[in-house]
Amino acid sequence: MADGLFGGGGAYFGNPNIARQGIRARELAQQRDVNTLPDPRTFGFVSGLLGTAPDQLGMSVLNPNAQMAKDAAYYGYQTGNALQIAPVVAGIARGVKAVPAMINEMRSTPLPLEWYHGTSPESAQAIRQSGQFNPNAGKRMYEYSELGPNTVYFAPEGSWWLDPTKAEAGRAMSYKDQVSMRLSKDANVKVIDSPAQFDKIAKSVGYKDGKELRDALWADNLGIRKEAEQVRQGTFQDFLTNRLNDFKRADPTVNTLSDAAQRYGMSPEDWLNLQKEGYAEFVNFESQYEKANKATQDLLKKGIDGLYFSPKFADKAYKQEYMGTVAGDQLGIFRPEIAKVVDNPSMSMPTNPAYKDPFADTTR
Repeated sequence: MADGLFGGGGAYFGNPNIARQGIRARELAQQRDVNTLPDPRTFGFVSGLLGTAPDQLGMSVLNPNAQMAKDAAYYGYQTGNALQIAPVVAGIARGVKAVPAMINEMRSTPLPLEWYHGTSPESAQAIRQSGQFNPNAGKRMYEYSELGPNTVYFAPEGSWWLDPTKAEAGRAMSYKDQVSMRLSKDANVKVIDSPAQFDKIAKSVGYKDGKELRDALWADNLGIRKEAEQVRQGTFQDFLTNRLNDFKRADPTVNTLSDAAQRYGMSPEDWLNLQKEGYAEFVNFESQYEKANKATQDLLKKGIDGLYFSPKFADKAYKQEYMGTVAGDQLGIFRPEIAKVVDNPSMSMPTNPAYKDPFADTTR
């Protein structure tokens, strides 16, 4: 939960401005009756983080929110002790003027409730008819995938990916249709708010860091994948015959290999060698996906069905010049069956059951 704020070794390496804001949050809370605070969990956690024991919050035992605040204080108290925050923060407690932003920085991004898959009208129709998000249905409108060749992508409501103007400004695809989705109850999607979190996930599945995992998942030339699969099923002679037929359809005067070579200003031998090279590329085309497919399986074996890179991740990755950068505010699903097509976009959509918030139960 504290990724991006704390370093290793038990010492505090965070932003001192954030620490000051946390102190100010507690001071503001103490200026009023703690039994009437609108957010007792925040008060409890910040107090615990800065050294106040759970039984010293000063809340009435008759207050229905007392236990809630104590639970949060316990979590903050344990975190503060483990990371030795309170002794260091105490030295910068004077001269505080900032309004608290500490909790927003430390809390994980909740998994969005509503998701949308941007695509073409033709593919959207196929998805709605089948009720499934098939990554290979219809023509691929993009040439590469950051998270594997079979990954299906989604964006939350209000995302820049779904705004044509913003998408074009960010050099992203402007989709002509969107299909709404909700996650199945058994979905396990990891929310990634920082490069440190991505590195941690990568290490848990056997990779050095997020960059190595991202590089392993990267897949290119998706647009010609189907053609490559068809070529691989035939011989070179089949490939050559099909190439000549393509030329004939474009130019009825092309009847032989020599005619095709002449059209390109090449000798028949050079043109034939060029076709052999093209055939070899198609035959070996799937080899570039072996690494990506393995990386996908590595994640699935760990029970990870998808990764959601939040806007927080994108912002931090940019500032840190992080080499394992993945475009933010998008969800990549490795197990398409957990993504359920929603006919009525206004339907209430549940949160991800696998997501846990230390402050509240978001699984209901």
